[in-house]
Amino acid sequence: MRKKLIIIDYNGMPYRYIYGGAPQLFHNNGVENVNTTIPAYTIKEIVRLSEYGTCPLAVVVDKGRAQERADLLMKHFGKVYKEGRKRQMPAFYAGINLTVDILQRGGVSVYREEGIEADDIIYNLARKSEQQGYEVCVFTNDSDLLCLVNENISVYLKCRQTIGEHKNYMKITKDNFESCMEEIAGFRGYWIPYNTSYLFKLLRGDKADNLPAFRGYGCVKYNELITLLDIQQVDFSKFRPETFNYIMEVFSMFEFDGVDAGIVEHMQKMHCVMNFDSLEVSEPNKYRWGKLQAECSRYGIRLPREK
Repeated sequence: MRKKLIIIDYNGMPYRYIYGGAPQLFHNNGVENVNTTIPAYTIKEIVRLSEYGTCPLAVVVDKGRAQERADLLMKHFGKVYKEGRKRQMPAFYAGINLTVDILQRGGVSVYREEGIEADDIIYNLARKSEQQGYEVCVFTNDSDLLCLVNENISVYLKCRQTIGEHKNYMKITKDNFESCMEEIAGFRGYWIPYNTSYLFKLLRGDKADNLPAFRGYGCVKYNELITLLDIQQVDFSKFRPETFNYIMEVFSMFEFDGVDAGIVEHMQKMHCVMNFDSLEVSEPNKYRWGKLQAECSRYGIRLPREK
């Protein structure tokens, strides 16, 4: 039986509580009032999702701009990476920093590197841990990480629906991958067989990151392409970021009409921007729930009862 590892993509959590109408919480440390809204709500969720420290946990947090990715996007497409995203007030980032500080003092493995996106850390950590014999569970609100799903890695995608054991998370596995894709609003109507989510983003882009789509590939056209590949008995099991060369081999075998001219070049450029950098990551550890609870109590934060 495989050991279990939980990886939590922290980045969406603070936004949900700050902009979701959660009451503002403050703790007086004897000198000033400290806004503990972000750590209070997000650490409680982390504790629940991590099963109270019963297995190794990694919490991954963005820090700084992914400059290399931004430069590649500008070079290949003349676009600014994640353009239009509003920068938050200093108090917002102070709340995140306080959360990281509490988690680390509480014994939680927190991964945060300047200029490296959380996606890259999560991707490398999940793949490395799988190879070490772990069953990996990734909690995120970012559909980019769906390309990780395989026999040993499940992705819990934050959404309004509940599929699996955690409320408002859709547990996506190899077995239910295709049906779950049909339920996600942004993918509705598209046929996205297991292992083809990376191809989907290569062609459809990502408005949130300002990644451009390949023109002409709406729902009908995209489904026609997948049907053609399926008829040709293309091995979708190799349609993963780490085997991108196989995707290129498949597409080079087809003759595209004028509408599809440049599709291979577009995919190559997108892969350069989207490719997950190879990183050395340390192995996460278990945290002690009692120690984390003690650190939280210094700020008047009450964690949920241990099961």
